[in-house]
Amino acid sequence: MGARAPPVKGRGRAQFPCPDPGNSSVSFGLNVSHIWTAMTATVPPPPLLFDQQDTSDIPFVGALLDSMETAACLIDTDERIIGWNRCYEAFFPEHEGQLKRGWSYIDNMRNYFRANAEITDAKLFEETVEAGVVRHRNMRDPSLFQKRNGRWLNSRIYWFADGSCLKTWQDVTRQHNRTATDLFMEGTDRGVVLFDANGNFEKANRVMGDIFPRAVDLFHPGTTYLDHLRTYAETTLAPHEAETVARLINRPFPIRTPVARPLQLRRLDGGWLELRERVLFDGSLQTLWLDITTAKALEKSNADLDRLVHELREARQTAEAASAAKSAFLATMSHEIRTPMNGVLGMLGLLRTVPLPAEALDYAETAHQSATALLAIIDDVLDITKLEAGRITLEPLPFRPSELLRSIVALFAPRVAERGVTLRLQTDASLELVYQSDPTRLRQILVNLLGNAVKFTPSGEITICGYTEPAADPAATPDLVRLVLEVRDTGIGIPLEQQALIFDRFTQSDQSITRRFGGTGLGLAISRELAQLMGGYISLASAPGEGSTFTVSLPVPKIDAAALEALTNSRKPAPASALDRPLSILLAEDNEINQRVVIALLRKAGHQVYCVASGRDALEALPEHAFDLVLMDIHMPEMDGLQATRLIRASGKPWARIPIIALTADALDESRQTHLAAGMNDTLAKPIDRDKLLQTLQRWGGKPEAPAAQGADAKPEPARPRFDQARFAELVDTIGRDALPDLIDSVIAAVTERVTDIALHRHTADVRDLHAPAHQLISLFGNFALTRLHDLSRRLASACLAGNRLEVAQLIGELEAQTAADLPLLSEAAQAVTA
Repeated sequence: MGARAPPVKGRGRAQFPCPDPGNSSVSFGLNVSHIWTAMTATVPPPPLLFDQQDTSDIPFVGALLDSMETAACLIDTDERIIGWNRCYEAFFPEHEGQLKRGWSYIDNMRNYFRANAEITDAKLFEETVEAGVVRHRNMRDPSLFQKRNGRWLNSRIYWFADGSCLKTWQDVTRQHNRTATDLFMEGTDRGVVLFDANGNFEKANRVMGDIFPRAVDLFHPGTTYLDHLRTYAETTLAPHEAETVARLINRPFPIRTPVARPLQLRRLDGGWLELRERVLFDGSLQTLWLDITTAKALEKSNADLDRLVHELREARQTAEAASAAKSAFLATMSHEIRTPMNGVLGMLGLLRTVPLPAEALDYAETAHQSATALLAIIDDVLDITKLEAGRITLEPLPFRPSELLRSIVALFAPRVAERGVTLRLQTDASLELVYQSDPTRLRQILVNLLGNAVKFTPSGEITICGYTEPAADPAATPDLVRLVLEVRDTGIGIPLEQQALIFDRFTQSDQSITRRFGGTGLGLAISRELAQLMGGYISLASAPGEGSTFTVSLPVPKIDAAALEALTNSRKPAPASALDRPLSILLAEDNEINQRVVIALLRKAGHQVYCVASGRDALEALPEHAFDLVLMDIHMPEMDGLQATRLIRASGKPWARIPIIALTADALDESRQTHLAAGMNDTLAKPIDRDKLLQTLQRWGGKPEAPAAQGADAKPEPARPRFDQARFAELVDTIGRDALPDLIDSVIAAVTERVTDIALHRHTADVRDLHAPAHQLISLFGNFALTRLHDLSRRLASACLAGNRLEVAQLIGELEAQTAADLPLLSEAAQAVTA
């Protein structure tokens, strides 16, 4: 032999020169692991079968293939035969001299059939060759066949990424002789029938009798495949399958092209059958039938389930869209209703403050009560909507239940006294302790229950009883108790069959109730859902003519001494110096009635008011006057309050930090968050309550955010301290010294992470994307006494919303430097407290 040339290495595959002089090269991508998979055993490599020219080109592959006890043939990407191993010649001696290396697969097939097949018809010859090539190209699964000499071979193709392949044949005669075939036929769940090359019946297994019970007379020699197909169609298959069966019958024997893929046929009884055909080496035919009724039913169930999931998804999206539309509608209606209600209540409130004849004063009082009742109904509708959407959040605060109950009794005492009904309050000493819950929502529940009791008790007495019970597992939760509050009355009572209905929305136990007593039927529904939201429940015991008892039971934790001290400090009155001068206030409001109401309230309190009708007018007025505060309506023509606020905050002018209070008739919680995100400092809901308005002015009128007085002699505004010691002391009192270190560590980590993230994204295409992390810093810095960082993060959030890239970049630099300087103050303060 001549010297063997090493293979030329390419990218991930070897390049082998082609032995055919007519071709310059053959590309063959070989995966050696696949070749080893094809082996059944290995022996020491014998001398190579390939001739000298071939073995000099592929020494390793030739030795590898010749070591296999499996016949193997290599075929390249252009379907040219590269070569075969020694075992191939042992399996297929009839191929000797018929197959040529370098020839295409189809040319080798023609060469073989010319020498071995007695086919005189040219068209049939080409069809036979083509069928063989198609079977080769489409072969993906192992194929079992028997040679004329009785040997059973299992053929398999390993396809490689470039389209080349390794074709193998394994001798499985021992496993698949006639006896083994019989065992296979009787051991499978498929019906199996064997026909010879002329379509004559040879044998069938027992399953065929189960699948085709009306065709069992055919399962004997003397019948043909065509007889079977006709009888199956007449006795078992659905009429509409006749055309498919006719196509099967019209094929010539021996069958060259069996059904390419499993054929599914419908039965008369609605079930399904699957037919597979296999043509064996000598043209004989093996048919396999399988009842797939269950599989088709499962397939249909899956399809139905997929369709149902799709419909449910669409229904959910529709419901979410409807819910969003309803929320938007309610927000709009809240605004539209509250805007005129603001005028009504405001004017009636002012009317009650001026001297009037007794009769006129009585009329004004009655009108004010009616307007207040109407506003309560609006609030109920909004509350039930927020409960539906899960938008109500609880605000746990320390409180004394005894004080809460006494304030509620004081509220209802005059009304009850007018009716001649006795109102009693019974509490034990445990209600004088301090607990934590949401006192606002608990008050709402009790006001609803007591209001119902007053409404439905024309005579007798109403009793509010309060006490505590141990929690379910006192050992596990020693600080947790159950707060039990009962509202008992001697009123008309509720029949047993109607008691389950009264907690439903817009439902009352008797349709005449609405006509006799009024109401929407929302109060009890809201009360029950609020109690459940707080982890408790409301129960009812009642009988007609004997009165009713509503019981509220809530889990509440007791509060320690530190929290009690915080509660005491929070009740101290605000210093009188918070507002020691009249304010100059800019009012931006487009509704004339609302203008008159707010102006009258402010001027009665001694403040100066300048009024404009749009956000644009507010922007023009700010440079002309030294205002202390802005009251900004949200919905205005030309420019709304949100847009005006963003422009004010982003202006960089001296008035950019002026306190801005939103005036809005939209009472939804999400709206408040939107207002704060735009840069507003606080919100006042319409109708404007005089006391809340004055409290808000007191809260913000003396704030350092307000611009310094303008003028030649104006003194510069004193700088805010970097760290608010008083605010930090309140924080310590609230959370306790023991929990302080872990909390401070968490805050420092969170602040550092957010500031770093903001700094990394300072060059983002849209700086509005930085608003969310900047807004999170506002509350973090504010709650933990870092005053200057709180102010700086608020300015940054406003600049982000306004899209002012230059200002955002400048403020981020300031934020990084100020955070590095001020954040250690928080650690130092915490260490001083816990030392």
